[in-house]
Amino acid sequence: MSKHTKRNSHLLQEPEKPKNIFVTIRRLIGYLEKYRWKLILAIILLIISTCITVVATRMIGVCIDKYIVTRDWAGLKSAGLQLILLYVAASFLSWMQEYLMIQTAQNTAQKIRDDLFGKMQMLPLRYFDTRPHGETMSRMTNDVDTIATMLNTNLSQVLQSVLTMVTTFAMMLYLSPILTLCVLGTIPILLWTTKKNTKMVRKFFAQRQEHLGKLNGFIEESISGQKAVKVFAKEEEQMV
Repeated sequence: MSKHTKRNSHLLQEPEKPKNIFVTIRRLIGYLEKYRWKLILAIILLIISTCITVVATRMIGVCIDKYIVTRDWAGLKSAGLQLILLYVAASFLSWMQEYLMIQTAQNTAQKIRDDLFGKMQMLPLRYFDTRPHGETMSRMTNDVDTIATMLNTNLSQVLQSVLTMVTTFAMMLYLSPILTLCVLGTIPILLWTTKKNTKMVRKFFAQRQEHLGKLNGFIEESISGQKAVKVFAKEEEQMV
């Protein structure tokens, strides 16, 4: 095994997993409890904006069938103005929802970092002797940033996707139950594909976070120990 492989063999270790994911989720919900009214308002705004978007999409079909085909330009002008108002309202509500989610996510991330820093003050010296400093820093920066991204982006996208799917499904049933049943036949394939991809992505994402922490630790130790490297002329070994 080469020096480079030995040095970086710790990057190939199996990433750590939470002992109880439900306890972890419950603790995260505890951090969000302080901002529950903002979350509720953000969800309400998301529901309204999604419904407006679905209604506007339906209106486009009405405009084509009722006004463009019949060349009713006056009716098309009126419907076009209504569409513009609907999309402007949906965009404004979506912006408000994103603002509330980002504010909640950043405040939650700040609280988690404060608690992490307080926890670090209570840890024994052995903890810092057995772990790279960069890995500890990565947990307080990259990992917490990942949680913030999940709250202000991924959570909103999941909720919006679910709401869009439900409202679109209701609209499809209203327009054509037979075509809706035909579309439902493809759902098992989509669910199976999504499940397979989710397992693969989750595995690689966990490895990415783990390797990022190890890499930050290696970089931090290399830079902080650069004087010692220079004194003992070990530059070539550092580059291997």
